[in-house]
Amino acid sequence: MHYVMSDLHGEYEKYKEMLSLINFKDEDVLYVLGDVVDRGKHPLRIIQDMMRRPNVIPLIGNHDYMCLISLYYLMKEINDTNIQQFEDENHLEIIRLWIEDGGQPTLEEFMTLSKTDREEIIDYLGEFNLYEEVCVNNRDFVLVHA
Repeated sequence: MHYVMSDLHGEYEKYKEMLSLINFKDEDVLYVLGDVVDRGKHPLRIIQDMMRRPNVIPLIGNHDYMCLISLYYLMKEINDTNIQQFEDENHLEIIRLWIEDGGQPTLEEFMTLSKTDREEIIDYLGEFNLYEEVCVNNRDFVLVHA
């Protein structure tokens, strides 16, 4: 069976409840159409659950994109070679906008993780597709976060 979810926004309990309601199995496929992170209490629990499931296909939403850019930037080590990048007002503005638009819970949860887990989450977010073409029951679909 094929399933589609979108705009989970950190609502881990609702995500798990929905998986239970549809009796999601290993042979099923779930497309998550973006905005997994931000606003809710546990966006990274959702991400970590999705990471463990090869049958969950994530697409990137605007919140996921801003999160990825911000977390990648915040994880960079500051040294003599790249110090000027950290003075770039554009990066700081993106982070500010992300936090104001619901990114605070994601950032707070991110900071509780180990460095390895943080790096894995950034890598995983970077693998989200923009769109997915799917054929189900001889019908073609283009899935996007729009």
